[in-house]
Amino acid sequence: MSRDHLPNPAHRGGSTHSSDCNAVRAEPPNGKAIAWIRANYAKPLRVEDLTEIAGMGVSTLHHHFRMLTAMSPLHYQKHLWLRAVRGRMLMDGFDAASTAFAVRYESTSQFNREYSPFFGPPPIREIRTLRSPGAPPMESVGVG
Repeated sequence: MSRDHLPNPAHRGGSTHSSDCNAVRAEPPNGKAIAWIRANYAKPLRVEDLTEIAGMGVSTLHHHFRMLTAMSPLHYQKHLWLRAVRGRMLMDGFDAASTAFAVRYESTSQFNREYSPFFGPPPIREIRTLRSPGAPPMESVGVG
């Protein structure tokens, strides 16, 4: 059977032979959606746009996305955004308050609430710790 004629196991009644499944797994169906979010994490995200990019419905996109990233698309975008903000605070010397306002948060407390679940301590405490002598290298904490 040529590669052009492989049945899609995602469709009901399709073949589920292991070689067919491996062909499907070689490139995740929403790999393009993940790549788009990585390249555009600072832009507004519409799940409807991601479904077009991935070529699948909303619930299927969410299911596959969670399997690949352990997060929803919006949560993944927020994670990438907060990593970039964290890097900005560490590398450029910005404090949490000015960073929060510079990157579209309405208040420092909102920024702290969203930051802490991803990184643990509030940003001011974590940044102070990571800038201190004896702190791990920036690369080991996902910056740089």
